[in-house]
Amino acid sequence: MFTCACMSCACHLNSSPLLRIVEIFSRRLQGKCGCEQVSVSMWGSVQERLTRQIAEAIVHAVNPSGVGVVVKASHMCMSMRGVNKLRSKTTTSTMLGVFRDDPKTREEFLTLANTN
Repeated sequence: MFTCACMSCACHLNSSPLLRIVEIFSRRLQGKCGCEQVSVSMWGSVQERLTRQIAEAIVHAVNPSGVGVVVKASHMCMSMRGVNKLRSKTTTSTMLGVFRDDPKTREEFLTLANTN
């Protein structure tokens, strides 16, 4: 699941280009996911990098004053083998600009992102 917010864009941006950005980054080779290792931090590193890449691409494309991105994903390595947690999800977020600098804006975005 993907949640995104842009603040003060000079242009009108609908959801279709944002979904294309997510699809482009999610389909490209991201490197080793760490499933072969026991380290939990390795599982999150690819997702964290993906979340950051999406946020930076949005900033580059529309130059907003702030971007917030939250990615929630289930990892097959956790549900199919190892700990066998079928409904486990890993959540990562990246805040840039006003979403990083203003605690009130960040809190509002994260509250809305967690209701989905």
